[in-house]
Amino acid sequence: SENAEWKTVVYDRARGEAVVPSGSIGYRWGEEGAGRWNLNLGDVDPALTLLGDHDRAVEVLLPRFDGGETEGGTTIRRGVPAKRVGDRLVTTVLDLAFAQYGVAREGLPGEWPGGYDDVSAASTPAWQEEITGVDAGLCIRIAREFADNAERTGGRSMIVMGAGTNHWFHSDQTYRTMLALLLFCGCQGVNGGGWAHYVGQEKVRPITGWSTVAFALDWSRPPRQQPTTPFWYLATDQWRYESFGAEEFTSPAGNGALGDRHTADCHALAARLGWLPSYPTFNRNPLDLADEAKQAGVEPAEHVVSELEADRLRFACEDPDDPANFPRVLSLWRANLLGSSSKGHEYFLKHLLGVPDAAVRCDESEPEHRPDEVEWRDEAPVGKLDLFTTLDFRMNGSALYSDVVLPAATWYEKHDISSTDLHPFVHPFNAAIPPPWEAKSDWEAFNRVAADFSRLAEKHLGKRTD
Repeated sequence: SENAEWKTVVYDRARGEAVVPSGSIGYRWGEEGAGRWNLNLGDVDPALTLLGDHDRAVEVLLPRFDGGETEGGTTIRRGVPAKRVGDRLVTTVLDLAFAQYGVAREGLPGEWPGGYDDVSAASTPAWQEEITGVDAGLCIRIAREFADNAERTGGRSMIVMGAGTNHWFHSDQTYRTMLALLLFCGCQGVNGGGWAHYVGQEKVRPITGWSTVAFALDWSRPPRQQPTTPFWYLATDQWRYESFGAEEFTSPAGNGALGDRHTADCHALAARLGWLPSYPTFNRNPLDLADEAKQAGVEPAEHVVSELEADRLRFACEDPDDPANFPRVLSLWRANLLGSSSKGHEYFLKHLLGVPDAAVRCDESEPEHRPDEVEWRDEAPVGKLDLFTTLDFRMNGSALYSDVVLPAATWYEKHDISSTDLHPFVHPFNAAIPPPWEAKSDWEAFNRVAADFSRLAEKHLGKRTD
């Protein structure tokens, strides 16, 4: 089947067999997906659990991240009902979730909690109290009230969350836990139920049209975009202060493929294998690489591969403190990087800006905890940036440290639209007054910067191939 690895499978109770429903990402692309990029189940009746219709009960190995000398994790064995489909034993997502949460059911093998007050068993109210300090009784009460309200109202229980969830360690798991709770209680897709994320790390709902304009896709593509976390991790030299390896993060139920590899080494591995983008990609300017390829009479990709194989070219993330590889110019727009969203504020001040007393109190990694593949330079760069600009109408924490603050129009001084990833509509803004003094709308500010770039490029850049 086309894109088979991207298609989900359900067990159809009506037919008594596994079926592949429409709507998964595997139907989004390709000819076989025509007419099936929707959530219409038709006459398919998906089984939430296989219990009572299973071939056998089997134990699965599940990770537990609160055990071991450094809390790197241990494993537990819990049973799930399973059926054989082809040459595979399968179970449902809900059955796996019940095993993970310790919901014991008759006839299933494994290690199960003795009750809500079992402190030693993972996922009980008493267990979480030891970690969070939240009273077990209060935890039970809120859970029951939330579920009871959902049952009485047909799913109208809602979780309203904000940026705080995303600003802390394990935020991904925290967010997924909230989504799981809502799914268990039948609240998703119900008016008055579900979740509402206000403020924080949001995206744009009309992303297709917006990104065409924002990233000039009509002029140059693909845009150079990458996850921000590893970019800042390397740029602010936080990788130089690590004291543990990948084994502290990876699942103890896994095969240990990463071992105790340093986080920076993991990122370099991912970049080399093409698992995720990393910019700048190489330790030489891509404009120069294109020129070299042209002079050699080969395609750029062929030239890059030959240079890598000859060890004359390296990935920039393999030597992030090389002056040729770290950022020199930073432009902020509608973001308070230093004042709120950066993780490791002191490292930003020291290694990006060169603030004399950046309050970094942590010692650099001992030799045994340093990367094996990423280059370690004895002296870490301080003050990497040459130019720091901010476009904002607030004198926020980032603006205070900026070399240049471009005066921006407020919501009441420009025509604009606002959107989030959570609402299917956009908010239009209409100017009440013109932008005062030297303030400019975002659109005009970027247009003026682009015009000057174009003027300077004639003299300093010339005609180049990227």
